[in-house]
Amino acid sequence: MLRNGFYNIVGAAVRIALGLVLVPVLIRLIGVDEYGLWALVSATIGIVSMAEAGLSVSTTVFVSRDLANADTEGLAASLTTVAGMGLALATLAALFLWLLGPTLAGLFLSAAGSRHESMAHALQLCGLVVWSRHLQQILLCLEQAYQRFGLMCVLNPAIPSMSVLCLVLFARYGAGPLLPLRWAGAVGFDGLAAHI
Repeated sequence: MLRNGFYNIVGAAVRIALGLVLVPVLIRLIGVDEYGLWALVSATIGIVSMAEAGLSVSTTVFVSRDLANADTEGLAASLTTVAGMGLALATLAALFLWLLGPTLAGLFLSAAGSRHESMAHALQLCGLVVWSRHLQQILLCLEQAYQRFGLMCVLNPAIPSMSVLCLVLFARYGAGPLLPLRWAGAVGFDGLAAHI
């Protein structure tokens, strides 16, 4: 348990350090307006990602219990439930953002014309990122249950760190927030594949 906690702290520390260093750089590179859109996208991903309803923690608890008791039937049932529920919740969250992106963008009264379209498209793309993150979180908890801490220690901070570093590179070369968001989606799917 202490080792798992240590790995989680190290991953969080890496992400916080990157944020403290790179946010001012990003604001200088892309400007306040574009950074505002990126902040909205990041906040939306974070909020909707919380809709996993504790499934990831339950995954660790039930799978660990089944493994400790050598209960293969219980393990099969737990994994089937986790896979089905995880996929359903991830898909619902992604559909919510995809279908309601234009409506959510309309809540921002100052966004008009092409700015509104850009915001709506960004919110829709958030759905793909949320989908991959939901499933990654469940796989991360399975890794914890199977005590695969080394793999988890590498992947957990590497995936978001790579996403932020690429955002800075895209910003440096003049890409708007949609290209980095597409990249974040690609990194999310690559991370999902790495966890699998």
